[in-house]
Amino acid sequence: MSRVNPLYILLLLVVLLTVLIWQDRKIEERVVQEERRLVELERLGKRVVAMKNYWGDRKLQERRINQFVNFVSRFIKKREKRGGRLKLSLAGIGAHDADRIVSKLLNSFLKVGNLTIERSDREKISMEVELLF
Repeated sequence: MSRVNPLYILLLLVVLLTVLIWQDRKIEERVVQEERRLVELERLGKRVVAMKNYWGDRKLQERRINQFVNFVSRFIKKREKRGGRLKLSLAGIGAHDADRIVSKLLNSFLKVGNLTIERSDREKISMEVELLF
C-alpha cells in the first residue's frame, strides 16, 4: 500500500481553512446587512406608530376641525355633519381671506376629503370643504 503524502494533507487543510474563512466573512457581511435593515425597519415602524397616533386620535382631530371652523365661521353658509365627515359650504370669500383659509387648511393637520373652489363673481369665491374625523 502506498502512503499519503503529509504535504497533501496539509494542503487540503489549508484549502479547507481558506474556504471556511471565506464563508465566515460572507456570512458576517450578510448579518451586518440584515442588522442595518432591521434598524431601518425599527425606525420606520416607530415613525408609522407616531403618525398613526397623531392622525388616528379622533379627539385631537375634532379639536383641529373645531379650530378651523372657528377660523372660517363668518363665511359658513351651510354645515352638514354625517358620520365621520363634516361638510362646510363657505361663501363670499375675498382674495385675501381665501388665501388665509386655504393656507390654514393645508398647513394644519386636517384630513381633507374634498375641496371645491368656485368663483361666484369677479372678486368673491365660494368653497366647499369636506373634513374627515
